[in-house]
This record gives sequence, C-alpha cells and structure tokens, in this order.
Amino acid sequence: MTLASMTGFARSEGTGTAPVPWSWAWELRSVNGRGLELRFRLPGGFDALEPALRELAGKRLKRGNVTANLTIRREEAPRLAPDPAAIEQALALATALAPLAVAQSISIEEFNPKSTLRVPEHKPTRAKFPFIDIHTHHRDVTPDRIKRLIADMDGLNMGALVNSPVGGGHGKWVANANAAMQAAAPGRFAVMTNIDYAGLDDADFPARAAAQVEADIKAGAVGLKVW
Repeated sequence: MTLASMTGFARSEGTGTAPVPWSWAWELRSVNGRGLELRFRLPGGFDALEPALRELAGKRLKRGNVTANLTIRREEAPRLAPDPAAIEQALALATALAPLAVAQSISIEEFNPKSTLRVPEHKPTRAKFPFIDIHTHHRDVTPDRIKRLIADMDGLNMGALVNSPVGGGHGKWVANANAAMQAAAPGRFAVMTNIDYAGLDDADFPARAAAQVEADIKAGAVGLKVW
C-alpha cells in the first residue's frame, strides 16, 4: 500500500529462532516535507542493508522526512548446568598429567628454540642513507687514529658521530678532542663532556663541577654525559 499522508507512524515486528531466539521490530515515523528524505537507524552489523532499504522505501514512499528504526533483540542462550562427574574427571586427568608437565618444563635460560625461518641471508655492510652515531667512545684522538676513524665512517656511510668517553672525558681532553676532530673533518664530530667526581664530598664541589662544565662547553662540548 502506498502511503499518501504527510505525517504518520507504523510499526511491524516478528521473531526468529536461529541460532538463538531473537525478535525484530521496524518503526517508521514521518513528518511533513517537500520531498522524500530517509534516515535509517540500524543496529551494528546491519549497515550493509541500507542501500537496498533505501531503494525499497523509495518505491513505496512519495514525500516526507521519514525515520526508519530497526531494533534487534537476542534472547540469552540457555545457561549450561555444571556436570560434577565431568569436572571430577577433568581434575583427575590434570592431576595425573602434572608430574609429566613438571618433568618436561624448562627455565627461560634453557629455552633456546631452533629457528625455522628460511630466507636469503643479507648482511648489509653499508647504510643506504647517511646516519649519525650518537653514542661512541673514542678516547684516542691522535691524527692517525682520527684518519682511520674517518675511513671507517666513510665505509659505513656514517655522516657524523658523537664522541662521549666515560671517565676522564672532561677538561683538557674535551678541548684537545674537539680541536683535533674539527680540524680533521669539520662538522662530522661532536664531543660530550663528563663531570669530574674527584672530591665529591668537598664543600666546593658543586661550584667546581659547574665551572668545569661551563669551561668544557666553551671549549666545544655539545652536552653533558652523566654515567
């Protein structure tokens, strides 16, 4: 039947049984409108029905602002009653298997599974793009050592590195390292400084440590490494 009224309400409902008992209900509400405007409110998972529903509604309805609401209710499935005999059987089986499981258990230190991955081996020896190594320890900054270091960097496609040796990497070492590295390859090296912990319990240690860091920064250090 084609609806001619500009305002109206309709409801239809039904039930189903598979896979569990369920029920459905359609409600249509319409108010005056110059043309036909459809709004569908569908439960989750039913959105794929909307194109077909729009086509069907367009054949039956002529005008109005129509809201179509679909409600789906699923009845709860019957709850299973516990089977005491089956539970006792399962517990007995678990108890019987427990010693075997303990005998076959291994610690995480012993766990060493054999790899089954089979792919072509690929051992890259040079980076595709230039990169920066931000954590290196090069205490020897003599010209010969720096020359060999640059050759190694070029071989790896390492664009720059940050040098931060621990223990003694402050004071004169910072000034000498920064001067030597910048002279050999400007822009490819950066030097960190450390705190000299000698006299840590002295009353003037904080002021002395701060002054040392400030002097090292002025000498070229780019940051402070705390270890």
